Amino acid sequence: MSWTEEEYAAWQRKNGKQEPGVIIVKTPKYRNNRDWEDGILWDSKKELKYYKELILLQKAKIISGFCRQCQFILCEGTGKENRAISYVADFVIFYPNGTFKIVDVKGMETEIFKQKEKMFKNKYPFLKLEIEK
Repeated sequence: MSWTEEEYAAWQRKNGKQEPGVIIVKTPKYRNNRDWEDGILWDSKKELKYYKELILLQKAKIISGFCRQCQFILCEGTGKENRAISYVADFVIFYPNGTFKIVDVKGMETEIFKQKEKMFKNKYPFLKLEIEK
């Protein structure tokens, strides 16, 4: 049996395989426009714009630095069937005076995010989560 290139590519996509050197990017769940910048695939144009603003603030020495995609454990898991629940913040911004700010860039707040935000506030009452719209 011989396949055409199109049939083989379709079979690979169907079975979750990937051709060497080809990156398959799924359509975003909430129809946000993803974009590549600085070797990073950004979830939205809004998040990319915020990143560029942070770069400028860092160059101007208004902020000391920032981290992206910081993970916070909301509920510990006990194994494979009971996995941990975590929240991944878009940015943690550090200021020269030693303070920091946790920021999530949102186009829309989903039900899952609202639940995780409540869990975050309960688990970390001393941290403030800011939503940038």
